[in-house]
Amino acid sequence: MFEYKNTFNGDNRYEVLPEFFELETKLSMWRNLEKQLGPGASEPPFVDNDGYQVFCIGGLAYRIGTSEDRLNLSTQEPDRGTLAVAGRFNRRFEIGKYLVWKAGESLRAAAGVTRVSAPWFSQGVNGLVESVDDGYVKTIFLQGQEESACTFAYMEAIRFSHVMPMSMPELEDVLRAGLPHA
Repeated sequence: MFEYKNTFNGDNRYEVLPEFFELETKLSMWRNLEKQLGPGASEPPFVDNDGYQVFCIGGLAYRIGTSEDRLNLSTQEPDRGTLAVAGRFNRRFEIGKYLVWKAGESLRAAAGVTRVSAPWFSQGVNGLVESVDDGYVKTIFLQGQEESACTFAYMEAIRFSHVMPMSMPELEDVLRAGLPHA
């Protein structure tokens, strides 16, 4: 079971929850690269009034919540109250790779560089990943590692299946390839 602690620093600004310090370190690198391109849409992370960790990437707020033993990720556009489900994750490691992937893809788009995920949907599910499909959503996991399961809408699951087998350094290298200032 995941536990959240609401950490208020006294300056009307929330901090990163302890369990997300390492992820924030990775995401801050992408925010810094984005700043080199000019004013960006990414903002520092915060904990919202409900105690959920929020990371802002490419004009979207990614809100991490929990239910029993899973991390639930939803997105929200600025100035809109509607949350959209982005995915469900069994482990913090996969949600970290997902958010780094989204940050890198957002930066690539801002820099005018082709997104690395552009050809992935047409390639189908990566052969190193198993999937269970119910017609609307697809649950994917690394072969023989059911504990790594993630559930997404069909198209997003196929794209993320190509990210899942990568280590974080491999993913960062793939995302940085061809970027100015990277």
